[in-house]
Amino acid sequence: MLVEKGVEGPLDFTNNLYSVDGEGKFNWRGSPLSFTEWRSLAGLDADSFLADPKLVAAVPAEPRDFAPSTASQAVGHGADLGADNKMALAPNLKWPTDVNFLTQESGRWDIGAIHHLR
Repeated sequence: MLVEKGVEGPLDFTNNLYSVDGEGKFNWRGSPLSFTEWRSLAGLDADSFLADPKLVAAVPAEPRDFAPSTASQAVGHGADLGADNKMALAPNLKWPTDVNFLTQESGRWDIGAIHHLR
């Protein structure tokens, strides 16, 4: 995550799942930071966490491979974006020719654009 010098807010980062290999990959206006330092210094990502995303494919090759598996901590930890933004990409998509949407479950949103199937 990079916020460059000179970038002004407001900035809103929350309910994100960052891969554990990204621990040292935060940069706040020229200062490399750990995830804990990022949250403290930037004041962002209060409800975010580091975890293995546990996608449906170990080595994603297609857009649908980026859907979270049922074991992923991304499931149910997203932010409710409201009625105007309640749709997520269905995991059976074939971009760009066959794109379907699913409604996020009320009170149980997933992190990421592609919804998981149970």
